[in-house]
This record gives sequence, C-alpha cells and structure tokens, in this order.
Amino acid sequence: MMRTTTMLLAGALGWSVWCAELRAEDDGQINGAVLIDQDLNQEAIGLLGLSDGYLRYFGSDRQLTRRSLDQVVALRMEGWEQAPGAAVIVAPEPEIATDLPPGVVIDGNMIVIDGNVRLRLGGIQAANVNINGRRIDMDAIHRALAMRELQAAMGDGERDETGAAEADTIGQIHLTDGQRMTGKMAGVIDGQTLRWRTDHATVAVSLDKIVWIGPMGRDARAAAPVSTDVIELTNGDHAAGLVESIDADGVTINLDEQSMRIDWPRVQSMRLINPERLAGGAWLWLNDGSRLLVGEPLITRERVTARWFGEHEVDLPRTTLREMRFTRQYELIRLADLSPTIRSGGVVFGVPMLPEHRGGKIFLHAPIEVAYALPKRASRFAATGSLEAADLNWADMDWTVGTGVGETARMRIHAEQPTATVNLPLGGRGRGGELTIGLETGRNGPVRDRLTLVDAMILVKRVDERASE
Repeated sequence: MMRTTTMLLAGALGWSVWCAELRAEDDGQINGAVLIDQDLNQEAIGLLGLSDGYLRYFGSDRQLTRRSLDQVVALRMEGWEQAPGAAVIVAPEPEIATDLPPGVVIDGNMIVIDGNVRLRLGGIQAANVNINGRRIDMDAIHRALAMRELQAAMGDGERDETGAAEADTIGQIHLTDGQRMTGKMAGVIDGQTLRWRTDHATVAVSLDKIVWIGPMGRDARAAAPVSTDVIELTNGDHAAGLVESIDADGVTINLDEQSMRIDWPRVQSMRLINPERLAGGAWLWLNDGSRLLVGEPLITRERVTARWFGEHEVDLPRTTLREMRFTRQYELIRLADLSPTIRSGGVVFGVPMLPEHRGGKIFLHAPIEVAYALPKRASRFAATGSLEAADLNWADMDWTVGTGVGETARMRIHAEQPTATVNLPLGGRGRGGELTIGLETGRNGPVRDRLTLVDAMILVKRVDERASE
C-alpha cells in the first residue's frame, strides 16, 4: 500500500511539475504552427516547445499533447487559432535599418532605387521584384532581406586573417548533404577549403562537399543537369571543366587539359558535380533561406537552439524559424521543385498556357494534363487546389490526379466548391512511377478555368543506403 501511495504521489508530483514548467515557459502565449505527419495530414497546433526529441503542443482538439519527432515529417511556423485563455504570439515585422545606402529610399512597402546605383540584388526572394523598373514591392521579411543585401552591396569588402576579401554581397552555398547557408565567403584554406561566414558562425567547407555557390534567390537545380563543374561568369559566359583549386583571389579550372585562372570578381556562380545525398536528421529552415542540419534542437517560446556543424551552436530568435523538417525516416519533396511533362493541352484559344511553378505553388490552366516522374520510394502525395477570387464567376472544371494506384481521383471545382484537397497513396517502390495532374474544362469552356495548387507534397521513404532496392 505504501509503495502504491508513493508511486501515485510521485506521478502526481511529476505531472504538477510538468504543468508548472509549461505555465512558466508559456506564460499564457502560444506559438502557432502546422504539424505534418507521416500520412501528410496537416494539423494546426499551438506549439509550446520542443526538447529531448518530443514536441509539446495543444492540438486542434485543444488537448495537451506530447509527441515524438519520429512521428513528424515537418513543422511549419504559421498562425494558429486562438485557444481559450491563451494569447497567440504574432511574429513581429522584421526591423528595417534606417541608415540606407545612397540613392535608396523606403516608400511604404516599396524600396525605390536611384538609377545611378549599380548593384546585384541577389538576396531578394520574392516573385514580384521588378529590378528593371527600380521598384521592389514585397512583404516585410523580403523587404528586410533586401535592405540587408543593399547595405552589403554598397559596402567595401574586408579582408580576414586568410587574406581573402569577403564577398560584398550576400550569397548562398549549397552542400552535398542538403544544407544551404546564407552568408559570405570569408577566405580560403590550403586551396581546397572555403571559409563561409554566416550569422551563426564561420565554417570551413571542402570543395568535395560543395554543390553550388552563388547569389541568393537562385537554385543550383534550376539549371540543366551537368556532367562537369561549371563556372558562370558575370558576363553570362560559362566555363565547364574540372575545378582544381581556389585561393584568396580566384578559382582555377581545367578546361580541355589546360588550366584557366578566373578572378572572383568575374565569378557569378560555381556549380560542382559532387554527388548529393540528403542527410537524415533535424533541419532548421530559416527566413534568410538557410537550411541547417542540426542536433539536439530545442524550441522555447522565444528561442531556438541547436548544435550545428560539429562544435558550433545555433541560438536564434524563434521568429527567424520558418520550418523544421525531420528526415530520418521520410523526405518531403515539393511537387513545384520537379519538372513536368505536358501530355496534352497547354493551349487556350491559340495562346500557350503552360504550367507555372512560382513560390512553391503550381499554376495550371485548363485544358491540360501534365506528368511528373516520381522519385524512388515515393509513398504518398497530397495537395490542395483552389480558385482565385477573380475566377469564381467563370471557372467550372474537373481536377484529376492519377497516381498509378487505384482509380484516378476526380474533383469538380467551381464557385460553390472552390477548393479541394487530395491525399493519395503512391506505389512506394524502388522504381518510382509517375504522377499525372489534369484539368478538364466544364460548362464555360476554358474561360478562367485556372487552378492553383498549394502544399503539393510528395512523401519519400528513406532507406539505409546499404539496403537493397
């Protein structure tokens, strides 16, 4: 009896302590997030924190939940409906510096650049940037990034202890394990190792771990596949060969068995053919475009901390975190990152209406059918299709999704049902397969039969690379 009583008291005490910790940590405020599980189901949650491999949150049913990261594929930091008695934290608008470079002014949501200012605005990731018109209209986060880029571009490069001049614009480096680090080049070691300075630390990266390095807002995979290293020059030319070495002043590339020296000011980007394999683990996707593979992640109400690149520690405001990915068992791939093949359609009244992939969304116009080659071991597909407000009075069409498993899914989209969601199993085999998406016109023909796909995701099961296919 005494043992039972002791266990009950210990259990009650443990629960009381946990609740007290939650109250102390939470202080009546909850971070909004969207949790994506291993079936690609999405749930809006009120995130309390992450520690020791477990999430603590209030679910959509308002129940307090503790969940292992092994059951989670991704965690997006977004708004959450207010729970009774709790205030939801709203991410503050990023601060915009007031010490603007010459020839630059702020006008509401716009940055206006004087015609005499010559610089590359590579740090801006917004579809509605209009550099030629010298006006940049964007949301608060992109506006803050743009100001950071402008200030860096107008400044003078500084030399560090390696003797190399730092790049005077913000750039990004992509690694073979999937990491992307926003920052600047900060030197070279032994001709084979690049020093890269981020807001978190300066790290050393060997050439055999680099996939791409260049200005922000461009993706290494946007270009056609290559079989050699490629250096893109600022004048638009390309040098294809084998990068032999780098130093403080430039890069040496072997072209047709002859070494060619290219100074850094002439280099726009550099793409290396090192093999890529996404590493399994916990990932921080940050607002500045970085994707960091980390260990021991910890999220509190205001901070995100983790171990990174071996000995370094990341300690960030919670508002800088855009998303977390957990890739030990599954990999999440955006359909917008794959290239479609047009099977039929794509022309409306004689005018080409091809699929557009922009900002992670896919824009389609009926009539059309496109096919996507699926990666190996793709196990599930989910997406939401919706009409724009301007199309409600005209649009009337069928949205079809074929996965090669079972019958083709068909949904009618019109004003009374402007949104539909699919969540379908895929083959999940080593051979990959194909996903087809089609739009068939309805009673009004192709007039404004336009569909936007958001959250179009493919779930891929990871396997040990030693396992047989």
